[in-house]
Amino acid sequence: MHVELAKVLLVENSPDPILVVSEERFVAINRAALKLFGLRNDAEAIGELLPPFFRDPLESVSRDLGSPLPRGQGATVGRRLHRPDGTSIEVELTCVPLSSEGKSGMLVVARDVTERTRRDALVRLQADALKNMSEGMVVCDENHVITLTNPAFDRIFGYNENELTGKHIGVLNAFTRAETDDFLARIDAELSRLSSWSGEIPNRKKDGTAFCTFARIGRLEIGGRRHLVSFQEDLTGRKIVEARMLRNQRMDAIGALAGGIAHDLNNALAAVMLSTHLVQMNTTEPTSLRMLGLIAESTRRSADLVKQVLAFSRGPEDGRGTVQVERVAREVGALCRQTFPRSVDVRVDVAADLWPIVADPVQLYQALLNLCLNARDSMPEGGLLTIGAANLRLDELSVPKAPDARAGTFVTLTVADTGAGLTPQMAAQVFQPFFSENSAPLDWGLGLSIANGIVKNHGGFLSLRSGPGHGSEFKLHLPAEEIRRPSRPVPSAVSGFPRGNDELILIVDDESAIRTIATKTLQAFGYRVLVASDGAQAVSLCAQHLNQLQVMVTDMEMPIMDGASAIRAIRAIAPGVRIVATTGLDSRTKIGAEKLDVRICLNKPFSAEQLVNAVHTALHDKA
Repeated sequence: MHVELAKVLLVENSPDPILVVSEERFVAINRAALKLFGLRNDAEAIGELLPPFFRDPLESVSRDLGSPLPRGQGATVGRRLHRPDGTSIEVELTCVPLSSEGKSGMLVVARDVTERTRRDALVRLQADALKNMSEGMVVCDENHVITLTNPAFDRIFGYNENELTGKHIGVLNAFTRAETDDFLARIDAELSRLSSWSGEIPNRKKDGTAFCTFARIGRLEIGGRRHLVSFQEDLTGRKIVEARMLRNQRMDAIGALAGGIAHDLNNALAAVMLSTHLVQMNTTEPTSLRMLGLIAESTRRSADLVKQVLAFSRGPEDGRGTVQVERVAREVGALCRQTFPRSVDVRVDVAADLWPIVADPVQLYQALLNLCLNARDSMPEGGLLTIGAANLRLDELSVPKAPDARAGTFVTLTVADTGAGLTPQMAAQVFQPFFSENSAPLDWGLGLSIANGIVKNHGGFLSLRSGPGHGSEFKLHLPAEEIRRPSRPVPSAVSGFPRGNDELILIVDDESAIRTIATKTLQAFGYRVLVASDGAQAVSLCAQHLNQLQVMVTDMEMPIMDGASAIRAIRAIAPGVRIVATTGLDSRTKIGAEKLDVRICLNKPFSAEQLVNAVHTALHDKA
């Protein structure tokens, strides 16, 4: 075959459109080009103007190339062609300048690269996805040597880009080499049966920190060779959340248990306290009085501990109300003295006449206790912990530099320690979750953050003053009510022992010891007494002594008919009977009594004097 003929056939049968143009007109065109332009034969093309969908891109190529190319030298550029039928294709235009008989032209080869462009874009998209995904990805060859990691994997394990390439995957596991080989052999065996394996893997970062990842491992064939691909998620955050959830569940269980036993325990303590005071009234021997005084004091301390444990284990239940900050500060201080190491000296310094605040008392306890726990942990060798409370007015010039700080009237609660103190960098992030100025367990990692959140939710702010070697002072600023609300007189342990005048009193309690000792106490002070073990018996006795009964002292938690039901029933038949409620569960039941408009509520255990004063107050209440 003649060489020239072969060249013609080669051009004519090329899969790429090839054409020669001059002055924007067709000079020569092959079959593929005819198909591209929708033409049937050469006669429809030769001498005709190039269609706009091709002419315009070709002109842009000439502009982009700038100065004319030397004859015989070509250039290749990419363009998108929008065809008349509405479709578009990606092409590579290779343009070669031509000159013949004083006329110039151009040889154009238009290669369709639409599919290649699509594949390239897909590869780039996949690469970007791997680069930006939050999960770590690692690829290993059949010898478990790392061949590829994505940035998330490097970041999770603390390595630089490409630093792990070529290393054995075992450098990442918290196993011995033998354990690693055994683990990888089990993974290989699992993948020979199934398409993938998933589970938790103990690992170690570059700096030696142990942590856990959840891995999904599958098989991959690359170039005829088997590889393993693994996607791994750092479980550190999830483990912390799980630990906190388990801790909260334990606290819920403790709260349920505390609520269950508090009533019975306070009943037992009430019997001890009432008996002690009754015996004290009939004893004059000094040594016996001293011993009885010790018993009474120990009973009060035990009752305080029960109340504090109950309050902290239950969590918020009361909602917001008027709170006296002095009591909160002193009770938290007492709890710290009893539970903190003896090397930590706890002092409480509370100013007189503190303004009341509106707050959730349990949340306020929690915020103050969290700050005290942080102070304790910052003094591992011991030191001084000071809890303070004071009134404070801030104007615009005296507002401290703290987030959300503002002018106003506040009650401040201060927790100061003599620990190592904080650097400015540490102080700036002290309220972030899981921050710790020491090596305290993660269980307390949210303590400062929670305290800050509680104060913010109450419309206040928390400030910090600290420095290396100068300890730390946290100050809770809580919006105050400057005008003290008048409070109802509450029977006091020092208000004396008023005597009765043969009035009839009904004692209702499911604890026989309390019924017996309360009866003897009230009888000793000039009262007549009826007793009932539940609300149903109380209603029956009230009906029998309708015109004589003057005061009912009732427990709020009893079987058959509880105190609330008994109060409603007795008010229906004898509205003039005064009510004194008693409770071993403190706040929740006390609020229930207040909703029934019960004016006097005694928390168990109560003393003989408190019982007598409560009955006297109920009898002489003018409201």
